[in-house]
Amino acid sequence: MRYIKVIIISLLLLNAFFTPVLISAQSIDDYAENFIARVEQDFNILETAGQYLDESKFDQAVKYLLENKDYFEDSNRLYLDGLNYPDATDQEIDIFNTAADASAKILEGITTLGLAANETDATKINALATSGVDSLDAGYALYYNNLYPKLNDLYSSAQTTFLLYVVGLIVGLILLLVTQILYMKQSDTYTLDGIGRKALFKGMRNGALAIFAGFLITLVTLLFLPGSTYYIMWGPVIYGGYLFFKSLIKLLRFRPELVPPQQPPSPTPVT
Repeated sequence: MRYIKVIIISLLLLNAFFTPVLISAQSIDDYAENFIARVEQDFNILETAGQYLDESKFDQAVKYLLENKDYFEDSNRLYLDGLNYPDATDQEIDIFNTAADASAKILEGITTLGLAANETDATKINALATSGVDSLDAGYALYYNNLYPKLNDLYSSAQTTFLLYVVGLIVGLILLLVTQILYMKQSDTYTLDGIGRKALFKGMRNGALAIFAGFLITLVTLLFLPGSTYYIMWGPVIYGGYLFFKSLIKLLRFRPELVPPQQPPSPTPVT
């Protein structure tokens, strides 16, 4: 029952302190997976087309790109769809915008090269081909120099956040175990000093329990529960930290009241 009280208070504080955090997770999890797969496939298509151009196989490059034009149109629509997710972060929106801009440039280049392939005037062919290749280069640069680094930053940020919560969970567990052991050592002490210390160790233990519970619930929701938002349980964590350090400070300042020994009654003089 003593643990239930702490947990109930912590969860009540959740209403005031919980923070939604968005990291390409599960309400848009399927979308995120499709997004990454699309970006990789887009890049592979561009790599193949680039190899044709490097080998001076211009006609094959144009044909290959035209065959994949519909694919890039679908990619562009997919990237624009990401802008409509209400639970997408600013960082994710920036990534979706970059992908949409990159695919739009690629489409522009493919369309221009298609016009060049149907043109008969040599001057126009050269101008259209040059413009088309420039658009493809611009799109490729957006993929390679902008989009990929942003995706890596997002992944690194998510990994760092996860590790921080794991560390918080471990710290909470260590504090819980240590304070529980210290509390149990005080259990059989019935002196004034022992009773006071026991109460303070109990407060520290309950605070550690709230910290541990907050980080545990955070990791469980992050790993196993659906929804793009996982919850940092700042309510339990803040309450637990307050309770732990409040009790710790009191313990460091604790000085038991000393009751002066009573003087034995003076013997009655014999007359």
